[in-house]
Formats: sequence, C-alpha cells, structure tokens
Amino acid sequence: MDYYKVLGLSRGCNIADLKKNYRELSLIFHPDKNPGNELEATETFKMISNAYTNILDELQQTEPERQQQQEEHKRPEKRERQEEHERQKEEHARQQQQQRKERERQEKRERQEMRKRKRQLKEHERLQRARALVEAAADGDLSGVYENLKMGADVNYQDSAGFTALHYAAFMGYIDVTQELILIPRIKVNTKDNDGKTPLSWACEYNYLEIIKILQNTGGKEYVEGEEQEEEEEEDDDDDDDDDTEDDNEDDDDEEEEKYEEEGFWYEEGFWYEEDEFW
Repeated sequence: MDYYKVLGLSRGCNIADLKKNYRELSLIFHPDKNPGNELEATETFKMISNAYTNILDELQQTEPERQQQQEEHKRPEKRERQEEHERQKEEHARQQQQQRKERERQEKRERQEMRKRKRQLKEHERLQRARALVEAAADGDLSGVYENLKMGADVNYQDSAGFTALHYAAFMGYIDVTQELILIPRIKVNTKDNDGKTPLSWACEYNYLEIIKILQNTGGKEYVEGEEQEEEEEEDDDDDDDDDTEDDNEDDDDEEEEKYEEEGFWYEEGFWYEEDEFW
C-alpha cells in the first residue's frame, strides 16, 4: 500500500505536512462524522491512521538526516551571506578611513593656509613698522622713532634708496634721533645705502659735527662691522665642510619644518616662533 498516496502526500514531505493532511482527512472520514455509513468510514479511518503511523515512523527515522542535508545545503548560502557581510564591513571601514584621511588633509591644508596668512600679516605689520620708523627718522619725529622701536620695528630696515633710519637721521642732522637709534643693541652703524655711503659718510659730507662725534664714538656698536667681516671669513673657511653636509641637512630641515608647522610655529629670519608669540 502506498501510504503517501493514502494521505495525499509526496515523498520528501516533512512531519508538519503529514500531520496537516492527517488531521484534515480524519475530520472527513471519522466514523462519528459519517452517520449511516459508519462501517465504511471506520475502514477508511483505520487505513488513514495506519498510513499516518507508518509514514511518521519513517520520517522520524529520516528526519535528522534530512535536516542535516538541508543544513548542508543552506551552509554555503549562509557562508556567502557572511562573506558578503564581511566585505561590506571592510568596504565601509575603508571608505570611513578614506574620508577621515581626506578630512585630515583638508584640515592640514586649512591650518597651513591660516599659518601662511598669519605670516603674511605679520610680515606686512613688520614692514609697516619698519617703514614707519624710517619715516619718523626722516621727519625728525623723536617720539615716533621711540614708539616704533618700542613696538619692535626693524632698526636696520632699508628703503628703496638703501637708507636706514640712521641714514636719515645722519643725512638730515637730527642729533636726538641719532642718539635714540644708537641705543638699540642690534643696530648696524656701518650699513651702506645704494650709493655705497654709511650714515657717517653723510654726516661728514654735511659736516654735522655732533652726529659725526656720536657715530665715531659708538664704542661697542663698531663690533657690528667687524663681526660681520669675521663671520664672512669663518664662512669661507667652512664652505668645503658645508658642501659635504648640505644634502643631508636638507632632508632634516624639511622634516623639522613640517614638524614645527604642524605644532603651530611660524618661521622668519632664521628662527621659529610660536603662533601666539608677540613680535
């Protein structure tokens, strides 16, 4: 007897399908549901019950194997889904890393641009103060000279004619301005203008005796010219050694510059300064 046919099932069904069909057929062919035809209904019901019992025994024996087969069939799909999930996670992480690096590069560019603008502003302010000092010296404005020096103006700044503030003071015969400028430790008294003249040369040309006396008695100020000459001689002696190490130092300088820029320093006239350092 084909038990599967009795219950209207196909081979490969599961226990849930078996119970469903058995319940439906039992309700139809149960003797109590067939008054007047109890004998025939009883035989049919027994046949249905017998089919159910045999198929159930068979399925209970084969169910673990069938479930294992189904699991093995699903395993590659599960592995593929898991691998796809991992790929998506890696791609997402890669995109996030790229975005983070791009943000960092953008922030670095912005910081560099800000430092560049600050340096340009500071350079502009430095030139403005230096020019204001030269103009004050040219006008004989002692208070203006004092204020600009107090603000850190470059006392050795030369205008388009090569004149420093001291050149103008000596050229115009301003004794008080000359005296004020000479007090600055870093002043160079022997700087030459575009005509090759020093402040003392101009004072001598116009016979400003008091200024000549001041410039000739600068004492320690005279070290400037001598020191520069000595430094030039030392540089000549060191040229050969410097040539040997110049290439090595360039890489170190680049690394140092990048390090200082990242830490918020700015570079000017051979020195590094903090961003918030006042001139």
